[in-house]
Amino acid sequence: MYWATIPIKGPKTLEESWEWHCFLLPHEWVAKIGERPGFAEACKATVGTKLHSTFLIQCLQAGLPAEGTVPLGLHGDAVPVLGTIRKQSLDFITVNLPGCHRWPERVPFTVLQGKYNLGQKTRDEIWKIFLWSLNILKTGNFPDCRHDGSHWLKSDKKRKLLGGKSLPARGILCEIRGDWDWYNAWLQLPTWNTKWGMCWLCKANHENFKTFDTNARNIPWTKAEFIANVTGMGKTLSVFWHWEEHDPAVLVRPDWLHAVDHGIGADIAGGLLLEMAQNCPGRSLKERVASLWQDLQKVYKDNKTEYRIDTLTPQKLNKGGNVPTLKALAAQVRLLMPLLPILAEKHFDFRIPHQLACQKLARFIGKAYTYMESNQLQKLPEACQKVAEQYKQLQREAEKMMISIPGILCPKCICFSICVRWVAPAKISGHTRMKQLVEHLPNSL
Repeated sequence: MYWATIPIKGPKTLEESWEWHCFLLPHEWVAKIGERPGFAEACKATVGTKLHSTFLIQCLQAGLPAEGTVPLGLHGDAVPVLGTIRKQSLDFITVNLPGCHRWPERVPFTVLQGKYNLGQKTRDEIWKIFLWSLNILKTGNFPDCRHDGSHWLKSDKKRKLLGGKSLPARGILCEIRGDWDWYNAWLQLPTWNTKWGMCWLCKANHENFKTFDTNARNIPWTKAEFIANVTGMGKTLSVFWHWEEHDPAVLVRPDWLHAVDHGIGADIAGGLLLEMAQNCPGRSLKERVASLWQDLQKVYKDNKTEYRIDTLTPQKLNKGGNVPTLKALAAQVRLLMPLLPILAEKHFDFRIPHQLACQKLARFIGKAYTYMESNQLQKLPEACQKVAEQYKQLQREAEKMMISIPGILCPKCICFSICVRWVAPAKISGHTRMKQLVEHLPNSL
């Protein structure tokens, strides 16, 4: 562990206090793994992927040779702290080797409980330590001093012995993943209702996103424009963006778990389930949803589903909110999607055009998820195209009829769909396959 002082909010005084905080430095664990034979070769990005093209861009910007340099990934997210009286979160920052299947784990860099976070001052000090370690991976030599230029501490005895020695491999940051809240808090990316734009990859904003065409979506913010937008809001630019090769439009990618399972997938599931409930027995919506819940439990049991939602209520479907959505964990949403066609077959009357359209959406989204989980990538394009077209059809119907159905597209779905432009390698995990669902959405939306 590497110990350094960072400014935090004192839990009792609520004032700034510099305290010791621990870090697991990327250059140290990469160096350790890098001693194994064939490390750099095993961590190469697959030619033709988005990771590979980004890797080449980053190496060119930083003046690094592609040979002997490995791509690195950064991931950030906030997780709830269980057992706390007031709802609190823990910010997790991890680093991984996205091109390497032999070491797929995300290694923690540091964690920080939200109540101790002073804001940008705390985050910048953390980023300074991260950038210092990242710079060591770029130069390829172990450091001769600490991140702030001071002498080594007693706890740094082993580090002092390594000073000046060569690393077994170099590394460079090639992708950043996280949820929207984390992007905004830690990297100053816009939120869906930020005035200057809702996306870091294109110039869509809350006023023009519905009329944004394909050509407009292909014009990204330049880094200079991004900096001007941030400083124009009266903010000080994060130190993370001080490096020339750190460009939001190049590095930052949508996180599939949040944007698909918690975004498009949850919206479609919530809307369809709410539609199905209208055809269930019961005098009130609460009773009809309860009846649908009984059917869903049976479908769960018949299919031996591992991760299940624990209950189904109007509130669980965000009834009364702006857009129906299923409030559930990502894994629960993901495993529910292939089951939607089964429920749709029972609860929709195909003689009614609107219900037939909803049934088709359930069937298309179910197939798309099934193809992803079974890695049938050759069938994904057509399935995803059908999802996009059907979703768009329902949106037009919603706008025309002024009714609340799953076709209503929230800005988050639009922003996500226009951001995705790359295709994954053939052998990918179920989590990575989430991006394939919306790979073909931009062309239809």
